[in-house]
Amino acid sequence: MAEFGFNFVRLPLDYRIWTVPDGGWREPQLKQIDQALDYGQRYGIHVCLCLHRAPGYHIGNDEPPLLWEEGADGDAKRRQFLEQWRMFAARYRDVPSQGLSFNLVNEPPYRISEDFYLRLVTPL
Repeated sequence: MAEFGFNFVRLPLDYRIWTVPDGGWREPQLKQIDQALDYGQRYGIHVCLCLHRAPGYHIGNDEPPLLWEEGADGDAKRRQFLEQWRMFAARYRDVPSQGLSFNLVNEPPYRISEDFYLRLVTPL
């Protein structure tokens, strides 16, 4: 990528790859993301991690968008969402900001209010 003049890559990620359903993380899969960040730093390419599929939300229609819903189910998905980003923040706290950024959630739905969105992302 660097040889072709690129200096930015957005990695669309699916939390199900590294998340153990009963809690915890699959370390081998997270190491693949670590490797992508290492390559970015080595070759001068900024890496943007994007939760393309987040707990309770993605732009497809195969699961209900609970991340954006009020109530206990939505609250549970929001806690899972927050845990994803806590893990990434802790894991990559030493990566310089010129080499890493975060796209918190891919294409939030247009129907949510700004207030609701801010309630979701402010703790992140």
